[in-house]
Amino acid sequence: MKKAYMLTLLIPVIMVLVVAIGTSVSGSKVKEIASELPEGPRIFVPEESFDWGYAPNQQRLTHKYSIINQGQDTLRILNVRTTCGCTKKQMDKTVLASNETTYVVLEFRTGAYKGKQHKSAYVTTNDSTNKSVRLSFYALIDTLNQPLIPNPWSFDFGNRTNLTPLKEFTIKNKSAEKVELSIIDYPDNFLKMPEFNKSKLDSGSEVVLKCELLKDFEPIEALNGSITIEASTEPKTRFTIPVTVGK
Repeated sequence: MKKAYMLTLLIPVIMVLVVAIGTSVSGSKVKEIASELPEGPRIFVPEESFDWGYAPNQQRLTHKYSIINQGQDTLRILNVRTTCGCTKKQMDKTVLASNETTYVVLEFRTGAYKGKQHKSAYVTTNDSTNKSVRLSFYALIDTLNQPLIPNPWSFDFGNRTNLTPLKEFTIKNKSAEKVELSIIDYPDNFLKMPEFNKSKLDSGSEVVLKCELLKDFEPIEALNGSITIEASTEPKTRFTIPVTVGK
């Protein structure tokens, strides 16, 4: 009886010790991972450059860049400076804790531009090792020589009182080779992932691209975005379809 009684008393003590040891090990792991990060704030941009490929003029193209703090201390985004023809959208965060991510959306107004275009924006932070990071993008404003032709070239989903929640584009392959299409980028703040009715496209044939607004989406402001598609030509061909939603 005494042994059983003593064992009953020891079990809670053992359990507390196991939990304490486990917590200590877990805490050590967290500290170990944190110590592997460099001291101070450290900006990291996984994709510093983006290519829209072929695009029409008099439109607005957008792309979202990720900004990550890979340092131990708080990263502060002090400024995002854009060049001519490029503007930035409002950022959701400008102060990032360690391992935290924010996004900056750049918009390119193609206007009356023609041919190859290269624009940049500069992100300034409190990272003393890399105070300014350049975000760049490319576009080829040319619809005459484009080998894959979307119809229509762009689309407005309407506004709050007159929304068209589903839109289908046709894409014709004018190149001499069979291609496979893939979605590279799309505005996920108001569109579902666009879908092809088939991904492989013979020369001279067409494919249908279905674009649908997010469920229960209701615009509270005018939104601009673009869908970038890549074809498996050699070299690979990209083209971009601008899409908008009114308020």
